[in-house]
Amino acid sequence: MKKAILTLAVLCGIGLIAGCKNGTFDESTTDTDEEIINQYNADGKKDGLWRYNEGDVMITEVHYDNGNECVELKMFLDGKLWCHISDIEKADTMIGENMFEYRAHYKEFEDGSFIIKEGNGYYNGYEGLIPDGFLGVGDWRVYDPKDGTYKTVSLTEPTFDESIRIK
Repeated sequence: MKKAILTLAVLCGIGLIAGCKNGTFDESTTDTDEEIINQYNADGKKDGLWRYNEGDVMITEVHYDNGNECVELKMFLDGKLWCHISDIEKADTMIGENMFEYRAHYKEFEDGSFIIKEGNGYYNGYEGLIPDGFLGVGDWRVYDPKDGTYKTVSLTEPTFDESIRIK
């Protein structure tokens, strides 16, 4: 029985390695990935995982459900995770004179894994995220490079993300 389980594990491992390139899964190598990325549903709306290449340095992954962003959005800069937006909800919320489409949890990273800023906020979809920014509200956890600790920054008014950095 142990031999059968071990044999099955080895065969599964060989199958996984066959789909890898240099020790990491290369999603561009399979035909099925091409079929499930950047697809529209029957109503002509974005559905499922979409990948956007922005120049040579940034790649963005966005999940859509019937044309609406959902689940998560990831931005990679020079191959490293730069920001991760999760728990995305359609909000259609007015803040001041501005209407915002989505509410979500935001994490910004340094070197792909070290969180330098985290909190909740509003934004106007992937296409508007870079030019319009991400409006933060509530308590944010922000890394203070001066003393190497995290500080809590409470925002009672919506604030663009650049203004919640500790410098």
